Amino acid sequence: MNLEILGNGTMKWTSPLGVTLVCAAVAAWGCSKSEPLADGCHDHHALATVNDIKANLTKLSESDRKLAEAQGFCVIRKDHALGSMGVPYKLTVKGRTVFLCCEHCKDAALKDPKTTLATLDDLLQHRTANLPKNMR
Repeated sequence: MNLEILGNGTMKWTSPLGVTLVCAAVAAWGCSKSEPLADGCHDHHALATVNDIKANLTKLSESDRKLAEAQGFCVIRKDHALGSMGVPYKLTVKGRTVFLCCEHCKDAALKDPKTTLATLDDLLQHRTANLPKNMR
């Protein structure tokens, strides 16, 4: 995975499959044990650098890392890049692997599995929409 910080403070990374993701900020907000938000998750002001995200993703097995890179973001907190809260939390929902920004999003993901899997499909479709069919 290639990571690059652009001049305007945004970050861009390209997966081994050629998927390019550009994030509007280098920092990502995360979950903690503070008061829950409307989506059942928690919020605090933990900042993650591009290097933190990259390091956390490399702690996954190769196959899980590829799945997490393809997903890109948490299915509950869609503005949280996977790896921004530590090693992404792996969950199985109706037989499918789903990654979360942190374990605190687990209850929200399991509460509505249909929405969780629909969000996963949207993330995967959006991130692979520009790939040639033979690379999807």
